[in-house]
Amino acid sequence: MKHDRARPRFRRPWALAAALLSLLATGCRGPELASYPGPPEGVRLIAEEFLKPDANPLALTLALEPAYEDYAAVFDEEVLAAARIHYDGFWAKPSWIVSPAPGQTEFRIEMATSEQLAAGTGAAPQFPGGYRAIAPHLKPGLTIYEIVFVAPGQTSGVILDGLVHVNGKWRIFPAPWRVLTVDEPGHRH
Repeated sequence: MKHDRARPRFRRPWALAAALLSLLATGCRGPELASYPGPPEGVRLIAEEFLKPDANPLALTLALEPAYEDYAAVFDEEVLAAARIHYDGFWAKPSWIVSPAPGQTEFRIEMATSEQLAAGTGAAPQFPGGYRAIAPHLKPGLTIYEIVFVAPGQTSGVILDGLVHVNGKWRIFPAPWRVLTVDEPGHRH
């Protein structure tokens, strides 16, 4: 079963309630993912956290929430305000939570610089198409990572995208191209 990244991962109300209760019981945060080592080791360790049998994907995602100053390290001035508006809404009520689907016990990591994403070179074709639109608004030299969780022998799977290592911390900016639609009707967080 392939999961659509735009839909919430928790389709059953009881599952979301259980996850929220678990967060409250554990202090609302997962492991200190943000402080994991820089690339490439840190992104591998983050992927492994999501694969643990007792993983709490909501807590893991919240542990990667950017700090205010991280937005300026990722987005240019033209879209910085829109990025903060979009992600303020997203983090207030995360609209999707990514986790490996049953049977997805392996992962691969893709990485591309903002320049590669703009030009469509390197691993850029492996990233969702929206990265091409937002790439001109990403800071030069920025490296974006995505983790693709797959079942053994498979090449496609669930994608956790928008991981960056900025200001000495791991942060996540999922589906960053959505900041380009902040003022459009129907904009979703």
